Amino acid sequence: MLTCFVVHSISHVQFNGAQLNLIFTDFERLILPHIRCQYYFAYTLLVVNKPQLEVRYSWYASQILLVRLKPPTAPQQQTLHTMTKRLLDLSLEDKQRFVASFDYVLTDCDGVVWNFHGPIEGVGRAIGVLKDAGKKVVYVSNNSVRTLENYKEQVHNLGHELAEEDLIHPAISVVRYLKSINFQGLIYAICAEPFLKLLKEAGFEVITGPNEPQPESLRLIIPVIRDKKPVKAVIVDHDFNCNHTKLLRAEMYLKSDPNCLLIGGGIDCRVSVTPNFTVLGAGYYLEMLEKSIGRKATILGKPGQPLGEQLKKQFGIEQDKRALFVGDMIAQDVAFGKVAGFQTLLVLTGGTSKSDLDAGCEKEYVPDFYTESFADLGRVVEEVLAASKKHNL
Repeated sequence: MLTCFVVHSISHVQFNGAQLNLIFTDFERLILPHIRCQYYFAYTLLVVNKPQLEVRYSWYASQILLVRLKPPTAPQQQTLHTMTKRLLDLSLEDKQRFVASFDYVLTDCDGVVWNFHGPIEGVGRAIGVLKDAGKKVVYVSNNSVRTLENYKEQVHNLGHELAEEDLIHPAISVVRYLKSINFQGLIYAICAEPFLKLLKEAGFEVITGPNEPQPESLRLIIPVIRDKKPVKAVIVDHDFNCNHTKLLRAEMYLKSDPNCLLIGGGIDCRVSVTPNFTVLGAGYYLEMLEKSIGRKATILGKPGQPLGEQLKKQFGIEQDKRALFVGDMIAQDVAFGKVAGFQTLLVLTGGTSKSDLDAGCEKEYVPDFYTESFADLGRVVEEVLAASKKHNL
């Protein structure tokens, strides 16, 4: 049964620049540190986790609509799964079936084929073996901070040349998406300069910023965040100069126009620097905006489904399982491969360690195979080709 509380005392909480008069009795000390907010059309929902108290505050009526105690719910038990196959442990027969099962190798870049120190040992040779075996190799990254020239240099250091059409990252996929829907209008972008350059070169009108420090007063920055420009799409990707003012500005555009698109590029919440060290990614910024406006973004980076559809169309992948996706992160790479319907291979040279893998993950994100390095993929193909050649002698 839901219990309602009557007015006995007033507690004041600063919330989005407005002072709310929240009514509590003996719960004030326990409640106030645990408030979080959700936005709906007619009211704001303030959910208090300890205890489970729900407060609905109407922005239109400027009053409390409802105060009630939520019934307790049983904690959800999460079942973690670890069943995956180590590529090098497969029998020769299984390796032959594996190599024959795919025509396309779609691979992440950072932490998979190279890292901060340069090319990962043996990867260049493995890429050559795959190409010689007739496999199509495509680079699919969530990193739009790198320029095309930098990608070409990195692949060249592996001993190969990069054709522009064989590189996909969020800036490229976002441009293709906007063109596919015949987007017309102003774009507000929170992203790096290479991303901005691609948007502008594609003919889109883009605004960004501010990058410079702003006055520490909501009243004084209102002209910046509430400029009433006719923005029709907000794009969020990696931006080393992201700041609170940019997020407020994006929020105002999205709340002012319910038809304004929210588009996510590289939405990694954690970015792998070394196998044992990760840093904050742009995913948290996007999550903040999604929660603020009460709707989800269209994701054009991994693990977004629209990216998978783009890849299938661009490279003529008619059977999903004929593509193998190789990555180092479960949340981005394996999840993307699963969403797209591809086979998945997790390598342990980047953001996932063997202990992470052993700890388990949700069933739908368990990779089909794992191996210590992308180089092992080349070794398996070489072993299969050698066995086939020996059999034909």
